Amino acid sequence: MDYLYQQFNNQNKNLLLLNMLKIFRNIRRKYLAEGKSASYLKYAIGEIFLVVVGILIALQINNWNEIRKKTNSEHQILTTIKRSLVNDTLMFRDAANNARRSNEAIKYLLTKPSFSDTLTTTFVLALSATTIQANNSAFEQLKSLGLEMVKNDSLRDQLVKHYDFNLERGIFRNKYNLGDFNANVFYPFYRKHLFFSASDTTFQDLKYLPKDYAALINNPEFTSLLLEKWIYNTQTAEDIIANLKQHTTTLINAIDMELNSK
Repeated sequence: MDYLYQQFNNQNKNLLLLNMLKIFRNIRRKYLAEGKSASYLKYAIGEIFLVVVGILIALQINNWNEIRKKTNSEHQILTTIKRSLVNDTLMFRDAANNARRSNEAIKYLLTKPSFSDTLTTTFVLALSATTIQANNSAFEQLKSLGLEMVKNDSLRDQLVKHYDFNLERGIFRNKYNLGDFNANVFYPFYRKHLFFSASDTTFQDLKYLPKDYAALINNPEFTSLLLEKWIYNTQTAEDIIANLKQHTTTLINAIDMELNSK
């Protein structure tokens, strides 16, 4: 659409210029035929002036078109980044819910409930990892196009800080705190003391239960690991994810203000 609009403008400008030159040429011929040298000289100066003015107007129109195209491009990339940020908040919400469900399962196991097959869900939830994910492809696209595309200096700084610091720091903390604990401590303990079982080959009744429930539920090491996992889950949900949600919401509001100002 922008290309067609530009072509239309160019054609109109060319037609206007050709018509003006045609009119000027006819007037010159008239003055020269009538021998009016003084009038021709005044006309020639006026013609030069009008041509210069026409060129300046054409340049200004081109500048307006360039500004309009840049504004449209900025609007599109900011809209894309906003959409990505909104999706990130949904992923943060899911991650916080996963941490909450895991902690509920942990607290239930700490009560040392009586053994039953339904505990398989409890053990799976207690074992589950809380992974923080976010999509930075829209911001990477902006960087490839040039950060200066975002004219608002404050908003540009907010974008860089969010993606290159807040987001990376949050994901790093999650990965090397809870992630490292799950991979190197919690999972190996679970693999040692629990096992999967299925009642038939359809695997519709898959169970994940302790090899020796009484020994496991009364094992002080198991209690300690559950408490440690609960602490990590709480820190992840109430600190890391909460901060990322706050920073993301603030950035979304800033983008909205910029989009609404244009």
